[in-house]
Amino acid sequence: MNDSEGLLLHIDSQRVPAWAAALRATLTEMPIRIWPDRGDPDQIRYALLWKPPPELFDGLPNLQVIFSVGAGIDHLLSCTTLPAHVPVVRMVEPVLTAGMVEYVIYNVIRFHRRMHEYDAQQRRAEWRVLPQVTASDVTVGSRGWGSVGEAVAGLLTERK
Repeated sequence: MNDSEGLLLHIDSQRVPAWAAALRATLTEMPIRIWPDRGDPDQIRYALLWKPPPELFDGLPNLQVIFSVGAGIDHLLSCTTLPAHVPVVRMVEPVLTAGMVEYVIYNVIRFHRRMHEYDAQQRRAEWRVLPQVTASDVTVGSRGWGSVGEAVAGLLTERK
């Protein structure tokens, strides 16, 4: 690394302090900029991003890599100014993956056990038992096969 390489950070405001401190402690030679403070835009080689505003990419001629902070890259692909020539690297963070897997498993079980219907009954002050289907008679589809999809499939797959 040299003085002409910098990193631009744009993530949710709750995580900025911790991420900025960790990056500065690890990448001691690299200028770390927090959006909207870009410093010298010619220095920015790397961008660590979550839901970037369209104007973030303006005037970054030396941007070489975009790191996506999140479970996917949809937030980047929906950005109309995303530079097509800059590679995107999706970062896998174990705690985020575990949280997403828990969320998916919870909702699969909630739907499978018809809890949304029981909730509606409760709001209407009624109660009737709903027929249940065994888990082995249910097929669950996955829209992706990344780290989250693979972990969910592993937990939902019947083991004998």
